[in-house]
Amino acid sequence: MATSVRTPIASGSTAGSRSDILASTLNANTATWWELTALPQVGEVTARAIVDFREAQIAAGSDAQVFKRAHDLDRVRGVGPRTVARVGPHLHFDPPAPAEQPMHAAR
Repeated sequence: MATSVRTPIASGSTAGSRSDILASTLNANTATWWELTALPQVGEVTARAIVDFREAQIAAGSDAQVFKRAHDLDRVRGVGPRTVARVGPHLHFDPPAPAEQPMHAAR
């Protein structure tokens, strides 16, 4: 019996092609902008907007798990319902491990 295993891409990783990245789901709470560009119809501008939004929320004192479900991405400027529908299946929303959290988020 085969099981489905989510294997998130390590944050900060620069190796791998788009197909390598999408072979597993990305964690929306830790993925780099470069990793996010592997998502369908997500370019550099949108990917950077997602990361900037996430970092701004954490800097403002938000929980490190900024995104808890795909529809939370529609709070990012430039991301609408169609983008959420396209990228949602390629994402998961686990909270960052303590080592992945920015220093200012741990209080």
